[in-house]
Amino acid sequence: MLHRRVQRFLRLDAGLLLLAALTGVLPGGLRAQEVPCLRLIRQSFHCDAANPGQYAAVFQVQNQSGHPVDRLFLWAGSAGITLSPDEWILAPVPSGGFSGPLTLAIAAPPGAKEVCVEASAHESSTGSCCAGRVACVPLACGEVFQRGDANTDGKVDISDGINILNYLFLGGPETTCFDAADTTDDGLVDISDGIRLFNYLFLGGPAPPAPGPDACGPDPSEDGLNCGTYTRCG
Repeated sequence: MLHRRVQRFLRLDAGLLLLAALTGVLPGGLRAQEVPCLRLIRQSFHCDAANPGQYAAVFQVQNQSGHPVDRLFLWAGSAGITLSPDEWILAPVPSGGFSGPLTLAIAAPPGAKEVCVEASAHESSTGSCCAGRVACVPLACGEVFQRGDANTDGKVDISDGINILNYLFLGGPETTCFDAADTTDDGLVDISDGIRLFNYLFLGGPAPPAPGPDACGPDPSEDGLNCGTYTRCG
């Protein structure tokens, strides 16, 4: 993996980025950040039914580095998995802001369960750069979500049960992921889903079924519900 990264650094920005990749030290003694400074947000994920192991993914990158960046370099940190394009992407991202949609093709060997995407970001005017693992994304065909996360905020807590009941009885807004709100996995969103979630959270009841409240994954059951928008798996 280091050899591959060094090849890219040599070809694209030899002095600054090769030094940072190998030593973590930038010119002038400035050190590259050693903690993840970027967050990858999954927008969509599709399987190629005609070509097993081939996937198309659309991501958005949130810049948490504290400075604007003008180039991003994404690569697969998972053995045997490749991303395309596999090069620096001109993607200006303001400090604290988001990139535009980045479309990647993913090729994975048989049996691969997830791809872990890593990234480097560079801002040429100041010489700042950072690197780190951004996200691991399940290689799951179909929609992926966390069961119980009815308000789609990335965690399962009391607010999700309130969201379900508010929608059912008080005219509250619909969830954007009905599969997540279906905590009983019976193909319906009704009062039993709120009860199941509160029972799990406060009375030691069983956790919502797969993919469960603590991991992302597809719905193992075929039903009439869907997950139109869920961007917290990444």
